[in-house]
Amino acid sequence: MIRGGVFTKMYSVVDSVCDMFNNLFRTSKSKKLTLEVSICFLLVFSLGIPVFLKGNSFSVLVTICAVTQLTGLIAIVKSNTIRFSNVKMVYLVLFEIIGLSFMITGLYFRVLGYIAIFFVLGVIVPISHMILHAYGEGNSLKGIASGIVMAFFIFLIISLVSGPALGADQYFSFTSNPNIVGGLMVVVTAALIYLLFEAKDNIKKIKIIFLIGLSTSICFFSQSRTSLIAILMQLFVAAIVVAVRKLKYYQDENLKATIKKSIKHLLMMIIIFAVAWGTFFFSMTTVKKEISNLLPNIQIRTESKQISLEKTLDISGARFAKGIDNRNGDAFTSGRIGIWHEFLSNIRIYGHKTEGRAINVNGRVYHGTNAHNVYLQIAYSAGAIAGVAILLLMLIILKDLIFKLIYFIRVGDVSNELVFFVMGYIGFFIASLTSGGYMTYTYLPATLFWITLFVVSIKNERSCNDESLQNRI
Repeated sequence: MIRGGVFTKMYSVVDSVCDMFNNLFRTSKSKKLTLEVSICFLLVFSLGIPVFLKGNSFSVLVTICAVTQLTGLIAIVKSNTIRFSNVKMVYLVLFEIIGLSFMITGLYFRVLGYIAIFFVLGVIVPISHMILHAYGEGNSLKGIASGIVMAFFIFLIISLVSGPALGADQYFSFTSNPNIVGGLMVVVTAALIYLLFEAKDNIKKIKIIFLIGLSTSICFFSQSRTSLIAILMQLFVAAIVVAVRKLKYYQDENLKATIKKSIKHLLMMIIIFAVAWGTFFFSMTTVKKEISNLLPNIQIRTESKQISLEKTLDISGARFAKGIDNRNGDAFTSGRIGIWHEFLSNIRIYGHKTEGRAINVNGRVYHGTNAHNVYLQIAYSAGAIAGVAILLLMLIILKDLIFKLIYFIRVGDVSNELVFFVMGYIGFFIASLTSGGYMTYTYLPATLFWITLFVVSIKNERSCNDESLQNRI
């Protein structure tokens, strides 16, 4: 049974529901498929619902995604394997502080959306961590990664059939914002890097590298600078892990032979990336034009004016370099410095009724803009205490990762599961500096972050002595 203070009654409901669903999903294959499909639907709903419901999508999106997530998770474990006490107290306390801050603000201002945020961050997140831990770290992350790749294929199909062609504008597929596309690619790249590290077959590795090249190219053409920086950082960290592993596992070989083999692998990866980029550009220009002519009635977005690869690269390059030579940095951040100052000046203990503000910064007028920073956004929306809590949470995670990094340096290896979480953490952390997207379901890097956080939020049952350290990490 689940144990734990005032939450016992609330979490005990999960016991009976888990038992009911486990009677329906008895085999390991059906449970694995259930997790994959639920994660896939989670991402597809997050992308699709705002497109069709426009401005009134938040409550519907959160409700559908919350039900999808809980249904998928409770179907994969038996109730007697879930332990409330497995969640590290410091993480649980911070989850509840953030969630309760939103609930109190929501009750005070009568904002139902804030109460929904409490339910997700204060209830669903810790329950999800317990269930995923009970199912097994490796099994859970493989299911999550596979579900993300499923959603990626659905995204590619819809984009090719009904989305716009590549053009002079930022590429946003069938979504309403190119940053949404960039955020999805951050999540996809994290999952693909994990699956690449897990792959044993060389053909499978080549396919995954091709998909990573595809996700990188889509992010580039979306011209989402923050997302591209996140992906480049993910690839850089992955390269470091590979390099350290090679030095460890090939230490008996001649160093020259190891370097030669690494260069061959790098060249092959560059070639595969080039093929992936060319494939995406050709598909979203020449092929897309033919599809639009054949199926004009199912186009979700108006097709952009066709453009050459050289022109596209010039436009994208100019956007990525925008404001780099600006001394005050405001052009580089697209006016965010003024927005940050305005939100910081209006943080208070009890939060605000709405998450946006009307701001006039250096002649730029923003109607109901968000803070474009997760920490400022949470502090502004739910109050200063919640803002401090999310900062502490990120610092505690960083502390836990540093301890694991020390182990990595000592022995030259780290678990693929931890690598996956680090990829998600990088994506969310970098985006959190320039985006206000903290809520799971509505912002995909945040969705991956909150779900995979169980890798560090769950207590290790083994001792902390040196002999057990390798097994713990």
